[in-house]
Amino acid sequence: MRIFKPITNFLTKGSDRSINVKKNIVISFFLKGLNIGASLLYVPATIKYLDTTRYGIWITLTSIVAWFSLFDVGLGNGLRNNLATALANDEKLVARKLVSTTYALLVIISASIAFLFFIINHWLYWPSILNTQTSFQSELSKLAVIVIFLFCLKFVLQVIDVILLASQRPAFSSLLEVSGSVLGLVAILFLAVLGKTSLLNFGIAIMSIPALVFLIASIILFSKKYRFLRPGLKYVDFSYSKSLLGLGLKFFMVQIAVIIIFQTSNIIIAQLFSPASVTPYNIAYKYFSVIIMVWGIVVTPMWSAFTHAMATKDYKWIQRTIRKLNYLMIFVAFVILIMFLAAPSIVALWTNKRVVVSNRMLIIFSFYAMIQVWNNTYSYFLNGTGLIRIQVITSIIASIIHIPLSIFLVKYLHFGPEGVVLSMAISLSIFGVAGSIKSFKIINKWVAVA
Repeated sequence: MRIFKPITNFLTKGSDRSINVKKNIVISFFLKGLNIGASLLYVPATIKYLDTTRYGIWITLTSIVAWFSLFDVGLGNGLRNNLATALANDEKLVARKLVSTTYALLVIISASIAFLFFIINHWLYWPSILNTQTSFQSELSKLAVIVIFLFCLKFVLQVIDVILLASQRPAFSSLLEVSGSVLGLVAILFLAVLGKTSLLNFGIAIMSIPALVFLIASIILFSKKYRFLRPGLKYVDFSYSKSLLGLGLKFFMVQIAVIIIFQTSNIIIAQLFSPASVTPYNIAYKYFSVIIMVWGIVVTPMWSAFTHAMATKDYKWIQRTIRKLNYLMIFVAFVILIMFLAAPSIVALWTNKRVVVSNRMLIIFSFYAMIQVWNNTYSYFLNGTGLIRIQVITSIIASIIHIPLSIFLVKYLHFGPEGVVLSMAISLSIFGVAGSIKSFKIINKWVAVA
C-alpha cells in the first residue's frame, strides 16, 4: 500500500549496517513501548501492595544489591566489544571461546559472591542499614539472602543478552526485557490478589522472573540461532581473559562510578531523610527515565554498529550517524519540556494521588534527563570504539564529587532530596562537555586520514 511506502523506503535505504540498525530501532520502539507501559503500571501496583515505606525499603535494598554487579569487572562490556569484532571478522572459534570463557569467569565470581554473603549476612543488622524499624530484621535478613542468590543466578545467565547486543540484535534483547517486565507485573498483581503484604514473597517473585527469562532464552538460542556460540568446557580458554579484562577493566571503572552516582542517591535520601522520602524521588526518576529509555532504543544498536564500522574503517558512516543523532536531540529537548509541564497531573494519576513530587524536583530532573540523553549518545560511540579513557576519567571525578556535593546541597543549602538530584546532574555534566569534545576530535581525525 502507498501509505506504507515511506516507511518501507526508510527501512530499506542505506548500507546493510544502517538497515539493520533502523529495523532494530523500529522493533525496539514497539517492545520498549510495552516495557514502559508495564513499568508505569508496575509502580502504582507495587506501592499499593507494599505501601510507601516498604517500597522505599525495597528500592534502597536493591540499590545496595546493585553494587554486586561491579564484580563482573567489566566482563560483559568487554565481551560485547570483543565478540562484535570477532563476528565482524567471521572468527567463529574465537567468538565461541570468548563466550565460554566469560561464562566460566562469571560462574566463579558469582559463586564466590554468594558464599561470602551467606557468611557475612549473619552479622548484618538490616534495620540500621536501611534506616527502618527493628521489626523488619528477620524478614529483611531472609530477603537479602534470597535476593543475592537470585541476583547471582541472573548475573551468569544474562550473558545471552550481551551476545544479542554484540551481534547487533538489540530488538531481541528488548524482547527479553519486556518479557521480564510484563511477567513481573503479573506476579505483583497475583500477590495483590492473595492479599497479605510480604516483602519476602515480593522479592522472590521480582528477582526470580528475570533469571528465568534469561535461562529460557539461553536454552532456545544456544540450541538454534547461536549454536555456533554455545558455551562448553573444552572452549574455555583463560588466555582470552586478558582481552576480555583489558577493555573490561576500563568499563569496570566506569561501572563503579555509575553505581556510586545512581545507587547511592537512594541510600543518601533514605539516610538523611527516611525510606518514605525515597518514593517521590524514585517516582520522578522513573517518570523521566521514560524519555531516557526511548533514547536508549535509538542509541543501543549504535554501540555494536560503531564497533563494526570501526573494524571495517567506515568512518564516514560514524560521522553521518552522530550528526543525525545531534539533530534528533533537539526534538528530544522539546519532549522533555512537555513532560515537565504535564508531570504534576501524570504523577497524580499514575500514583492515584498517593505520591506528590515537588516542582523543584521536576525541574532538576528535566535537566538531568537532557544531560543523560546527551551523554548516552557520546558514551555509546566511545564504548563501541573502545576509546573510553575520557569516560573513565570524568566518571571517576563525577563519582568522587557526587556524595559530598549531595550532602552539601542537602545539609548546608537546604535543598532537601532535590539536592541529591542536582548533584547527579552536575556530576554527569562533566562527561557531557569533555566526552562530546573528545568524540568530535576522534571522528574528525579519522575522516581526515580516511
